Amino acid sequence: MARVAPTPARAAAFEVVKRVRERSAYAHQTLDKVLAERDLEPKEAASAARLAYGTLSAMGVLEDAFAIVVSPGTALWSPMLEVLALGAWEVLFGGTPAYAAVDETVKLAKAVEPKAAGFANAVIRKVARAADTFPWGDPDTDLDARARLYAHPRWLVGMWETELGSEKATGVMAANNQAPPMFLASALPGADALARLIAELTAAGAEPSPGSLPGSVRVGKPAVARRIKSLQGHHTRVMDLGAQFVVRAMRPGPGQVLAEVGAGRGGKSLMLASMARSNGRPLARLAAVDLHDFKLKVLADDARTLGFSEIVTVTADASSAGLTIPGIPPGSADAVLVDAPCSGLGTLRRHPEGRWRLTPADCGALQRLQALLLVNAAALVRLGGFVVYSTCTISNAENRDIVRGFLGSKAGSGFVLDSLAGDVPESWKGFVDPAGWLQLLPEPEGADGHFVARLIRKA
Repeated sequence: MARVAPTPARAAAFEVVKRVRERSAYAHQTLDKVLAERDLEPKEAASAARLAYGTLSAMGVLEDAFAIVVSPGTALWSPMLEVLALGAWEVLFGGTPAYAAVDETVKLAKAVEPKAAGFANAVIRKVARAADTFPWGDPDTDLDARARLYAHPRWLVGMWETELGSEKATGVMAANNQAPPMFLASALPGADALARLIAELTAAGAEPSPGSLPGSVRVGKPAVARRIKSLQGHHTRVMDLGAQFVVRAMRPGPGQVLAEVGAGRGGKSLMLASMARSNGRPLARLAAVDLHDFKLKVLADDARTLGFSEIVTVTADASSAGLTIPGIPPGSADAVLVDAPCSGLGTLRRHPEGRWRLTPADCGALQRLQALLLVNAAALVRLGGFVVYSTCTISNAENRDIVRGFLGSKAGSGFVLDSLAGDVPESWKGFVDPAGWLQLLPEPEGADGHFVARLIRKA
């Protein structure tokens, strides 16, 4: 007997897309909740994730498609918009045969809103016919068509092509439309902890392999890895390679006094403490500073569990003039990390809803805050010490312009850029600018888009 209900994967994907849109929620958190509620098999869970993430990442283009095929004045409503969006993504981007996408869309429509099944059938068939000429223009000469082809907002495509060049911009967009790789790091110091993690992953069938950075682990089967015991506790961190490199750029060593500004829940703070212990003995002090106390409470709990007594949390507005940190007077820290809030353009493959929520103004709106954080953090650094400025975005306004502006200011007059060329693996050399900073770009199976600059205080 033919199946008349939507597949479990499609039903789960529909629920994810609907919740994200209705609640302005984050896709990764929503996906985790829905998959936990439905307890899908790994293959079905992977299919649901692909369909939900793909649909959310292309939502702006899908709405363009509906505007073409739906009669003028007809407004699509929720939940029918989400039903149709899943099917339209399959037709335009997913490689699903049109007849299969139409059939599955109608089955979902009958389950969600039976009276609208005929309408859904008509619309998705029109999208399938329009797919013959997608992206409705020549992507080699038409920026709008190129933006549709890669499912990115036109303003973002234009900005990246100006700042990166056409070839790199295309590579970033292509990577953003692929499933992001999973990288892990052990928060426990020592090679033994890493070996135990790899053994546990191997035994579970998660297919671990070494990442590009020492101590990093790439997971071949993320859905399997998320079920292992280590990832349910404090000892293992899910952390992109770019974020792991930020920790390495701080060069944490025994007995040092460090601070992290914008610490959040403290993944980098924990790794800084762990790396110092691996290098011989604990840091003297690591002050984790953040505006949000609820985030720091998570860090404090993890630090206690791991026995990292050197970590202290400080709830403060690090953008305020005269920032004071207990135990770290101005001009005394060996190094300070500025984990700056940013637009997150380097992590769009992990946050598919983000590309359609951001606006051109967002890349400039955070500049003042980022600049203040860098100035205040730099004031804590001793002579010969350094500050590391880091974001997870790809935007000149939030990255190189902030660093150049600081170096050209009175507050930054005693600092010079320290090249990161000697710190990166060979495969990353091309991401290091002649000025010395690192701008990673997303690559299939590689790191997200991170920016890192290290500035040494010389005077």
